[in-house]
Amino acid sequence: MPTIVTTGTVINNPAAPAVSLTVGDIFTIEVGAYVLSGSSVAAANLSGTGNYIVDIQGTLSGYGLDTTGLILDSGAGSTHTVTVGLGGTIFGQDGGIIANTLITNLTNQGLISTSDAFAFFHSAIDINAAGDSLFNNFGTISSTASNAISFNSTATGTHTIINAGIIRTEGVSAFAIKADDILSSVENLVNYGYILGNVSLGAGADIITNLSFIQRTVSLGSGVDIVDNSKGLSWVLSISAMARTSMKDLIAPRPMST
Repeated sequence: MPTIVTTGTVINNPAAPAVSLTVGDIFTIEVGAYVLSGSSVAAANLSGTGNYIVDIQGTLSGYGLDTTGLILDSGAGSTHTVTVGLGGTIFGQDGGIIANTLITNLTNQGLISTSDAFAFFHSAIDINAAGDSLFNNFGTISSTASNAISFNSTATGTHTIINAGIIRTEGVSAFAIKADDILSSVENLVNYGYILGNVSLGAGADIITNLSFIQRTVSLGSGVDIVDNSKGLSWVLSISAMARTSMKDLIAPRPMST
């Protein structure tokens, strides 16, 4: 049965997840509704079995130490769709979204963020599940110290990220987008917006098409990678790629901005 938090409703649990579901279904937070948790868990913990459809038009927030906004962990083979609407928010001090099972489609028009204090904390979006996924970002995905988006060592598959908003990290040693170095996934990144922070991709045959602005460094993995910056408004500070030592990458950069 769908779980809908209606406009004007506030669910605040300082000691446990505000919403905890164990059977896959539809989970909706409407505009003007708030789901909050202050404990060292998630504001919404979607586990058990089955597929979840998550629609956040209001606010889903873990405001206490070590809290996460949303955890998806509903068993092997589960797939999920996550939508954050214009004005919607998913926030956690230790991670915005942690996906231990697969998000096949994520669309963000609002804000997904974390305000962690250390680079080793969870990202604004942490992907730990294998499988193909599509991310469409029209809003902001942001982290204070850790990565904005992380594809961790178990997240094999093809990950397509279409960015027409902002993906950023304020962490000096963190990444706007990070795929684990040994990960054999394929990252297909198309950027129409702003990527503010380092980008580091894994060992697959990755493709970056930059039509706007990427700040800092792009590091490509050991695959046969393609970077097209021919229509970018501004280039990154530098490119590094293990595969380029054998000239396997095709680079079409604009002159570096000064």
